[in-house]
Amino acid sequence: MSDVTLTNITDLVRNIIGDYLRSDSDVFEYVSSAIFTLTEENTTAVSSVYLNGALLATTDYSYDITTQKVTITASLDIGDSIEIFYTYYAKYSTTELNNYVKSALTYLAVYNYKEYYEEDDTIYPEPFSKDKSLIAVIASIIVSPKNSTIRTPDMTIMAPEGSLPLQDMIQKTITVFKSSSHGIFYLAWKSLI
Repeated sequence: MSDVTLTNITDLVRNIIGDYLRSDSDVFEYVSSAIFTLTEENTTAVSSVYLNGALLATTDYSYDITTQKVTITASLDIGDSIEIFYTYYAKYSTTELNNYVKSALTYLAVYNYKEYYEEDDTIYPEPFSKDKSLIAVIASIIVSPKNSTIRTPDMTIMAPEGSLPLQDMIQKTITVFKSSSHGIFYLAWKSLI
């Protein structure tokens, strides 16, 4: 049984690439439709909804994370002001990052590190802490191969922009990671070319 989920790794990837959870609000005026589309694409949750400055009960609205729409079920009059407070990620959706993490798992197998698989958002066999960092770093490299510095508690990678193709960066990261006995290392691509 594994307790490590894609979300656990995705949270590490978000920290590495600087895609932090943010808060915002949108203000709408009711005209004819009680369905309102949020401005930000990667919204994670609606925290509160106000109708003419009064907080609505959570039973007075619903939120569809797939469509990014909020439906007000409370009675509305033309001209009413609706303010919706929510949290979001500015750069990537959870689905996008989960797919990058799955790709990272594939690279680990391709480059003979270890074979992991994902089933129902859980990663098997359960990766050790050091391996979770490696998976997150590889996913981060896939997300942003031009990122010049990647840091985790276990490693620091500094890569001059354009110094290596994506697959070579991943292969060299895995190679150095496998040979590191203490788990903490500094990798500069120029020293490996």
